[in-house]
Amino acid sequence: MPQVLRTSHNSGAELIVWEVVETEEFFLAQLSDNVWEDEEFLATKFPAKRLELLAARYAAKSMLSEMGLVFNGIAKDEHGKPYLIDSDMQMSLTHTSKYVSVVFHSTLKVGIDLEKPSEKMWRIKERLFSKNEIMEIGDNLEVMSIFWSAKEALYKIYGKRGMDFKVNMSLATEKGNLIGRIAMPDQVSDHRVYTKEFMEYILVWVL
Repeated sequence: MPQVLRTSHNSGAELIVWEVVETEEFFLAQLSDNVWEDEEFLATKFPAKRLELLAARYAAKSMLSEMGLVFNGIAKDEHGKPYLIDSDMQMSLTHTSKYVSVVFHSTLKVGIDLEKPSEKMWRIKERLFSKNEIMEIGDNLEVMSIFWSAKEALYKIYGKRGMDFKVNMSLATEKGNLIGRIAMPDQVSDHRVYTKEFMEYILVWVL
């Protein structure tokens, strides 16, 4: 799996992006027994989706090995949020048909998203963003993609259903930094948004 991007961020986040070129058989051999206890993988029948899931798990295993930690598999909590089995490390995953990315943090909850800016994003901006956010986005497609991914990442941090992307999440630039806010009955919190461009994609992670 060719490594495309590797970042040790000064916030404490560890990130990696790989291009997925291996086969399902390769990942099954590398993941050994972990994958046969993975309920999400076992329930997935579509080959492309199975490959994405396996690649994400292999990426997580590779990152943990590099950090001197053991990978015991990935499971989902009662809300469907993935977590590392037998580990306090915070984690988030994202994948496209071509790439998979993983972010870890030792203490802070994290969310990540990877998108290729697309004109199609404009079609639903009214459903996702407030008037102030739309003004800040303007006609800049890259900013639109960052805002889109930032809200996806905030959703992953919260990790529960019932969030309205327009009502329960907000984004604003403060002192040159993009800040995301989660506003739910059981959680109100602010998070810093970070970005990294590579090739035609924009990687966004939130802490």
